[in-house]
Order: sequence, then C-alpha cells, then structure tokens
Amino acid sequence: VKLVMKLLGMMSSCIAIVPNARLHMRPLQQCLATQWTQAQGQLQDLVLIDRQTHTSLQ
Repeated sequence: VKLVMKLLGMMSSCIAIVPNARLHMRPLQQCLATQWTQAQGQLQDLVLIDRQTHTSLQ
C-alpha cells in the first residue's frame, strides 16, 4: 500500500505538465480502492496489481 500511495503521489505531482495525467492515475486508484481501506488496513498491507492496471501503467 505504501509504495502504491507513493507512486500515486508522484503521478499527482505531474498533473500540471503531463497531458491526461489524472486519467493515467484512475486504474491504480481503483485497484487500490478495491483491496484496501484506510479504516481497516495498514500501510504495510500488500496490494496485488491486476493485469489491466499493470498494462495501464506502461
């Protein structure tokens, strides 16, 4: 979880200079949201990145 959030933070810092940056973030945000909640999880929890999300990050 911690690494995914770090990556999302880096991606969000590029919103002003990367066209459609928010669209590139959505699959990763959705993947995280389906597997982890702040109320029930911990930052050390593992998040499995599905094939579709992995492809969208390339």
